[in-house]
Amino acid sequence: MSGEQDQHRLVYDCIARVAEAINLELVELKIGVHKKDVFLQVLADRPDGKIGIEECTKLNRSIVEAIDKEGFFSEDGYSLEVSSPGLDRPLVTPKDFLRNLNAEVRLWLKEKIAGKVEHVAFIQSVHDNAVVLLTVKEKQEITVPIDQIVKCLLEI
Repeated sequence: MSGEQDQHRLVYDCIARVAEAINLELVELKIGVHKKDVFLQVLADRPDGKIGIEECTKLNRSIVEAIDKEGFFSEDGYSLEVSSPGLDRPLVTPKDFLRNLNAEVRLWLKEKIAGKVEHVAFIQSVHDNAVVLLTVKEKQEITVPIDQIVKCLLEI
């Protein structure tokens, strides 16, 4: 692992701990560098998927305090953006599906399950890296391994 990768891992771990301390989950961290400018883009959510603006603001302040205390970046500084995953972000990990229990989703699969590669369904449960869904039209329960999902989006 390179020095840059090591630093990114340390920043990721720090932000994940800060989020956890205020009962939030770090969903994704993107770190960009352009010349001497560092850009941090943080996506966070509550375990139940219902984060609010106040929580994003609190997380932003907490991250700034932690990063400044750790001295991760030079005096040139960094910019930080904290937001929720948004309704258009694909569901990818078991935690993404858990945050959206009972939500209606549209998903595309690598191989047919119940005769189709595209389903519209409600998320019933998540276990063993698989999602149990109840299809909207057929009212059929299907179990889909997460690694068989090409793309899954919330139905809006």
